[in-house]
Amino acid sequence: MMQAAEEEDINIIEKFIDVNVRKEDEVKSQLKEFYSQYQNSSTFIGPGVTSSSKNAFVDSLINCLYSCIHENLEWGDETKFLALQSLRILCREPEGCEDVFSASGISLLMEYAGLKPLGKGKKSEDIIEPTKEFNDIVIESMKCLANALLQNRQSQEFFDNNNGIKSLLVNLKEVKNKSLQAQFLILRLIFLSTIYQENTRTIMDEYNVIEDLIDLFQPILEHISESSKTFSTTILPGEISYSIVISEVLKVLFNMMVNEKKNSTDIQNAANITVDEEIAKKYERFIPLIVQYFVKSEMPNPPLSPPYTHAIHALMNFPVKGFESFFFPDGDYSLIDVLSNILEVTIKQSNVSHSMENDDSVTINGVPADSILPPLIILMTNLVTDDTEARSKLKERILPSQFDRSKPLNVGESIRACLIRMMTNTLLGNSRETISTLLYTLCDSNANKFVNQVGYGNAIGYLVNHQLMGELNTTVDENAPDNQNINPITGQYEEETKEDPFKNMTDEEKEREAERLFVLFDRLNKTGVIKVMPKPADDIVNDLD
Repeated sequence: MMQAAEEEDINIIEKFIDVNVRKEDEVKSQLKEFYSQYQNSSTFIGPGVTSSSKNAFVDSLINCLYSCIHENLEWGDETKFLALQSLRILCREPEGCEDVFSASGISLLMEYAGLKPLGKGKKSEDIIEPTKEFNDIVIESMKCLANALLQNRQSQEFFDNNNGIKSLLVNLKEVKNKSLQAQFLILRLIFLSTIYQENTRTIMDEYNVIEDLIDLFQPILEHISESSKTFSTTILPGEISYSIVISEVLKVLFNMMVNEKKNSTDIQNAANITVDEEIAKKYERFIPLIVQYFVKSEMPNPPLSPPYTHAIHALMNFPVKGFESFFFPDGDYSLIDVLSNILEVTIKQSNVSHSMENDDSVTINGVPADSILPPLIILMTNLVTDDTEARSKLKERILPSQFDRSKPLNVGESIRACLIRMMTNTLLGNSRETISTLLYTLCDSNANKFVNQVGYGNAIGYLVNHQLMGELNTTVDENAPDNQNINPITGQYEEETKEDPFKNMTDEEKEREAERLFVLFDRLNKTGVIKVMPKPADDIVNDLD
């Protein structure tokens, strides 16, 4: 009995292949059963379910949904919703969903989503109207479209060929008066349909998308209260919050700015440079909105997660010089405090905060540090490079003037010690370079101050790589007591007097220690890396005899 039940579960998709020839009640029941079993699944093809059987099921659902609009199949709204829901779930695994990704499949989903223009294709005379009602069928169709556009590049072309992008931009002008879920879906579809498009600048300008995004952003900021912290990131599964909508706004903004600068750089490098001043001026009104969001919102946990990560990426696109009044309005440097808090919490959540032996890997909440930390560090560096006050405030947070020099500067759990450990970690390619650049910038781009703050041994790699060794001279910590010397290698205070290690040794112990050192030196000599003795140890001993 148990084996039969398991076999029935495994072949559940096989049972649904001919849904179009069954009674609606039976179809509805089976689609509910499918949802119950597969609602959290991302793979379907496996034991008992072949690619062809999945494709047949998808094809059957597509044909039925087509017949409901263009032929005489009369399914109720609930059955249509369940069919669209099943397609959405099945699209999580691209294989077997070719009918959804096809030109006819995308066109059909656009019809159900209210995004199909009244015309024959991508023509200027096509009549485009906003979606009238965001009911369950429309919402589910948009979700299914989003999965299709995400999973299949060609689906984006089919969508655009049906004037899909224009339909979305028409809806964007009206959606601010709709639900958060409607706003989220329109923004998500705009993001997915334009992410690989290089010719969207004209259409975005034509529909004045910048104004529409600002119109969505500003009302959300007005919901934030300093006391209530409305932007709480704790939400129920599937619930759309203000933070999620903000994330989508920022992703669309980032796409638009990247497309603006594609003429001068490729997409792989676009995220690593700022736009030119002309483009920045076009988007400058977003800067104070994003700054307000950082200052007023509650920090997510972990901090480097959406929407904070999207906000960081967006601000990275802007040059700071010439736009200081947008980043620091009326001399308010609250953004520096917020970003410092983000960095401190992030470091505390990493494994580097617990040990100085981390040359194998550094992770933040289980995620490689190199994949999430550099954008934050780059943004902080951009903000302080040309602004003396911003640099002073950030330096006091990261490299405070009063700190413990009783131990090497890379030892301990202070933000300074953790960052120094990361800047010398050989496996952190991106983070090591960005952190070193930030600390060097905080030291007024002065090699001597840099060595003073992090120790010569920790700074040497960066200084050599950037050909800064010639700038070095004797460095002194102006905050150190007059009677204490600083070890230039580790950055810690040197002991006032060092006891002679041989003082309490007998002659026998001294001889054994000398023999041990000879052996060690001889081994080092044989490696060929460095010659610490002019000839082998045995010869030296014989000479002494």
